[in-house]
Amino acid sequence: MEQVRRRGGCFSSIALAFNLTDMCCEWRCARAGRDGHAFCIVEPDEFCYLLDLHLFLGNPLSIAPPSGGTEISSLGKVPSAYLETELSDLLKWHSDASDLASMEKVCENGMKQYVRSRPGASIESVKRAKDINFATIGEHPLFQEAANDKDAKAKLLTGISSYRPPGTIFELGRPSYSESYKLMRERRQKHDKKIIAYHQKVQEKLAESEAIRESRKDIKMELSKPEDIGSTFSKVVMGKRRKTFTLSEIAEKKQKLVLDKEHFIPYQPADAHTEEGLQVHNFQKEASAAGFDLTGDSEAIMKSAKVKKVWDKKKKKMVGVQGESKKNMIKSESGKWIPSSFKSGRYQKWMERTKAAAEDDAGSDDGESAPAKPLKRQPKNERWAKHNLKLQMKKQVDLKRPEQIVKAREIQERKKKRSKPKRKGKRGKKN
Repeated sequence: MEQVRRRGGCFSSIALAFNLTDMCCEWRCARAGRDGHAFCIVEPDEFCYLLDLHLFLGNPLSIAPPSGGTEISSLGKVPSAYLETELSDLLKWHSDASDLASMEKVCENGMKQYVRSRPGASIESVKRAKDINFATIGEHPLFQEAANDKDAKAKLLTGISSYRPPGTIFELGRPSYSESYKLMRERRQKHDKKIIAYHQKVQEKLAESEAIRESRKDIKMELSKPEDIGSTFSKVVMGKRRKTFTLSEIAEKKQKLVLDKEHFIPYQPADAHTEEGLQVHNFQKEASAAGFDLTGDSEAIMKSAKVKKVWDKKKKKMVGVQGESKKNMIKSESGKWIPSSFKSGRYQKWMERTKAAAEDDAGSDDGESAPAKPLKRQPKNERWAKHNLKLQMKKQVDLKRPEQIVKAREIQERKKKRSKPKRKGKRGKKN
């Protein structure tokens, strides 16, 4: 109901409003106090919403008869002659402009989502909408004058669309002795009474609606007399003027708010202060709550706290305690932020060792190992410095490349050849 009522379009040059698609916003149907008409373009699946709208407004739904009617506020069809020309123009535009095809797809998807999410109509309106025969709806009175010369064509098209052959596809063009023809003839004989009763019921409904339409024409409302109008509008109810408040008055009004004790639930009981004052206090509990720790503020104690170190099992060395409180965050391979203490640095260390070994292999052209680099001087006042340097020297490369393996074998073979003792040959006697 709301969907059919609210959508529409307003044109400033005329006092008419044309209701377009559901996606349009709400516009006006009359301008500057003039009378106007609102025309709704209703699809077959929206008839139930149209019935809900008329039920809400309290107006009867009048359907234009096939012979034509004069009531402008009625439900009628648009002549097919107008639709054909408009449809041909639209198809031509879509074939010429490529962007309209993509826009059409977007509109179709949006309409599907709207139809899926819109609220349903009432059950009674859905039942009544099913009883409406669309073939019997005539043209709207606005198009009757312009379509008088095309009555024959319109009647022909209406007859073609409403034509129903007496036989089904299983009977047409089949011999009478075929199984499909015999089966359909048996079915027709079985359901013939029900089909006739259904058509009679439809004709009765059409006759009833036609009788109601004819009876409405004879009904004439009695005009109101001036005395009735005067007595009705003798007392005019005017709106009260809104009172404006200053900031101070608003603050006082907020303070004067009275709480409804029947429905208001406070966050603490009313006698909370009394219970707190009468409860038994424990001196030990109060003393522990009021106590605080004292840290050393002298220069010697602060210096010893800074110099203090502990053994780190992961890094295998002594580290300071002062920096443990500051935990920096690092980004892991999965993209999550974790504390920097989880970082071991094994891959970086392996890369450094591999790089150093590659440089050593590149420097030795004759196959002999390059002279070892002198050890760095042991720093002063570091107990574990020498131990850490020895551990670094003992570390070997975990993985070797094929070229390194071949080179190592060649060096080993050369060393074996050099270490072999030379044969001493027998010296001949001099003549």
